[in-house]
Amino acid sequence: MSPVFPPLVSQLQKIIERTYALPGSVPDAGRFILGDEGYRRIVARGAGPVRVVGSGSGACLLLRPPGAGGPWRAAIYYPDALIERLETDPPSSGLHDGNIDDFAVLVEELDHFLCVAERLRLGRSFSLLELELQANVTKFLAAAHWLRRSRGGRSGDVERRWLLWQLFDKGDYADPDPRVAARYRDARRFAVRFLRRIEPLRAVERLGALRRFHRQSHAQKLALLS
Repeated sequence: MSPVFPPLVSQLQKIIERTYALPGSVPDAGRFILGDEGYRRIVARGAGPVRVVGSGSGACLLLRPPGAGGPWRAAIYYPDALIERLETDPPSSGLHDGNIDDFAVLVEELDHFLCVAERLRLGRSFSLLELELQANVTKFLAAAHWLRRSRGGRSGDVERRWLLWQLFDKGDYADPDPRVAARYRDARRFAVRFLRRIEPLRAVERLGALRRFHRQSHAQKLALLS
């Protein structure tokens, strides 16, 4: 992995932690990222990593349950091809039709990792729908931040509609398991509902709403958005 990629992950980690007031229990998420070779080595060991949450790109969060009293172990797998595309067409130069999907995958899996790390540290349970729901909210917020930054702090309704279409409307999640496909559709639908709910709020109120949302349980989130 080239030195260009980790700083982007570091910047995103800081944004996610600052947004949700996470305690920073993972000093450097970049240390837990695997490429193709690292992923193949883990699979070859046969040690039983669990593919917890993945995307159509092949990127996924891997969790290994504790054994013999040891701790949980986690890693994020990003395919080499995805990393290379982001380094060739970096979001720092602007988000557009050609790199928005890869950027979204990058944010989603990192958000899963940080959320799971916090839940495990606190001894709290989590659901796959909850992880996907929050990751959908986070990828929209991160993409909106990057878009504003690349345009000198300016963005408006046109940019928001473009992001909503790119991230949630232009395609459906295809999976041979209808339950998985339904979970992804529900996560998108609930995320858009939540984003629309907080859109009219002032910045400080919106931040408070995001942090409360993050702290809520799976059942509380569904009760809020159903």
